[in-house]
Order: sequence, then structure tokens, then C-alpha cells
Amino acid sequence: MYDKGSEYDKFDYAAVILNTETQNTFMVYENRHTRQMEDDIAFQELTKFIEQVKPKVYSYITETFGEPQSIAFTPSIDNPSSLNIKLNNKKEEINEEMFESFIDYLQHELKVEHANVTIMYENEHWNKEF
Repeated sequence: MYDKGSEYDKFDYAAVILNTETQNTFMVYENRHTRQMEDDIAFQELTKFIEQVKPKVYSYITETFGEPQSIAFTPSIDNPSSLNIKLNNKKEEINEEMFESFIDYLQHELKVEHANVTIMYENEHWNKEF
């Protein structure tokens, strides 16, 4: 695979490999920054995990805060994945205890190991990285 459109930050060329036992494909490439050989297996696993927990995050947010304007959960291997939530709530409808309970839910119930979580509402926000 050749990255002619600069779509990928980490490589120019990659080999796409098929695991004949699982029928899953993954890429192997030389990281253009570190000059080390890498693969995207960990990223694929993280992406799959996030896709599995997204409905649970949406359900928790909806039950606790009401229907959100938006939720974006972006995987990252090099940094904590980011979870950005935009709420429709007014400042007086929510508090920091609700935010901390959500962080506990992510860590202990959903087993999210690392994330940068931001909840935005009106002109305010809470942010926590773990």
C-alpha cells in the first residue's frame, strides 16, 4: 500500500497482511518518524473496543445527563484516546460529582484504561485524563 495522498501520518508504504487463521488483515510498516517497524494490530483492537463501549457510553450519558448534542470517541495509541461529549444541559442541571461518577463508570465498569474525557455544556466544561 502506498500513501500517495498523505492520509497516514506514520508511513509512506505498508504491507497489508492476512492472518489465514482469523481472516483478519493488518498493516506492517516502517514508522517514518522513528524508523522502527510497526503494525496496526493494537490500534485495530482499540478501535474495536471503543466501538463496543460506545453504546454503553451513550446510554449512560442519556440516562444521567439527558440526550447529548454529540459524542465523539477517538482512538489513539500514542496518547490517551479522547472522549468529547457536548451536552444540552444548563449549568445548574449538572455538577462535578456527576462527572466524576461517569469517570468511575468508564474506568471500573467499562474497563477503559486511558482516556482524555471532556464534557462540554453551555460555556463550561470538565476535563480529566486518566
